[in-house]
Amino acid sequence: MKNGLGIAIILLVTIFSGVGKALQKPRGVSLEILTQSLVIDVRSKEEYVSGHYPNAVNIPLDTIQQEILRLKADKRPIVVICRSGRRAENAVAILKKNGIPAINGINQKNLESIK
Repeated sequence: MKNGLGIAIILLVTIFSGVGKALQKPRGVSLEILTQSLVIDVRSKEEYVSGHYPNAVNIPLDTIQQEILRLKADKRPIVVICRSGRRAENAVAILKKNGIPAINGINQKNLESIK
């Protein structure tokens, strides 16, 4: 539990330090945080089916608002990705507006570069 609290603190510091800016590298997203996170891919279902980050959940941007209650119940850190980072940034804004901390992970390639 102590480790989980540390991860939550790192996540909150990361979120409030401006990491969620579109098209920036997802600084502060360590491999440890990433492996414990819920990764949400907000691209369309067609884009998701064509290839996606391992274990990422597809919640298209236009449906994210409908998933707020479910996402609030999931206590894992949330990292949001898309193709370029723009839709992920919009999704992060929606999540934050609803009291759900989230990080813009930009895209699959950025997450795969985290070691």
